Formats: sequence, structure tokens, C-alpha cells
Amino acid sequence: GYNHQFSSEGAFSQGLDFKGGIEVVYNAEGNFTLNEIESAFASEGRTGVEVVRQTSISGDTGESLISVQVPKPLMSVEEVDEIVYSTGLSGERENSRELSPVIQEAFRTQAPIAFVLAFTIMSLMIFIAFRDLTPSLAVIFAAAGDILIALAGMSLFRIQLTMGSVAALLMLI
Repeated sequence: GYNHQFSSEGAFSQGLDFKGGIEVVYNAEGNFTLNEIESAFASEGRTGVEVVRQTSISGDTGESLISVQVPKPLMSVEEVDEIVYSTGLSGERENSRELSPVIQEAFRTQAPIAFVLAFTIMSLMIFIAFRDLTPSLAVIFAAAGDILIALAGMSLFRIQLTMGSVAALLMLI
């Protein structure tokens, strides 16, 4: 069966947009596993590190990208490189990005406001269009149900809550 463990961030795995931190992407070569990389960070006392295999959309068949996400920028990219390369990964670093806590806090406060505002405006437009309470409420509840089902699917399939996924949820409205 499916064993879901809730964390301090709730039912949703939050991406770096909401947690803040460093993401380093490597062109994966060598003899390693994703669990080995996470274990290497844990042995260094760095908990919460997520390692994800990314698919290449460029059409190159032999390229495998590994994304290492370190929450809250407590490490430099060079320190991440050192730990990752100690596990047997020998590919080069493709890119890296760091999200400061200031940007992360802005995302965390503005995303719910944007969501509530969009839902409120959508509800008002539906009431204006239908001019009747019953069909208006039916449409609003249907939209809310679509969003809840999408959120449940994100939780079930462990899709991270990022600014991109918030935008996708807003598109459902």
C-alpha cells in the first residue's frame, strides 16, 4: 500500500520556491543511486535534501539529469558538489540556482492572496453571468472540486508545490 508520511510542511511537499534553498542540476554519469546521494548528505548532518531524476525535454536520449535540492541556503554550491561527487556521480554540473529567504517569504505570503483573489473574482463573474444563486453555486463548487482533486493528486504523486504548480492550479479556476 501507499505509506504517506506527513511532515512539518503539511500534506504537500513544498518546492524551493516556498522553502528557500539551493538547487543544483548535474548531468548524471557514474555508478550511484539517488538514495546514496541523500544518505551522503544525511551523514554530513544535512537533512531534508531531496534528489530527483529529471527527464530531458531537449530530445537527447542519452542525457540523464539529477536535481539536488538543499532547503534553506546553509551550504554553498561548492559544498554540494563535494558531497555529490563523493558518491560516485561523475557528470558535470549543468546549472544551479539559489532562492534567498526573502524571495521565498514573498512567495509564501503572495501565493495564498493571489489564490483567494482569483477565486473571489471568478465567483463574482459567475454570479454576474448566471444571475441566479443555484447554478452559480453549482459552478463555484465544481471549480473548488477540481482544485481539491488536483491538490489530492499532487499529494498522492508527491508533486512539489512550486510557483509553477500554483499557476497551474490558478488555471483551473
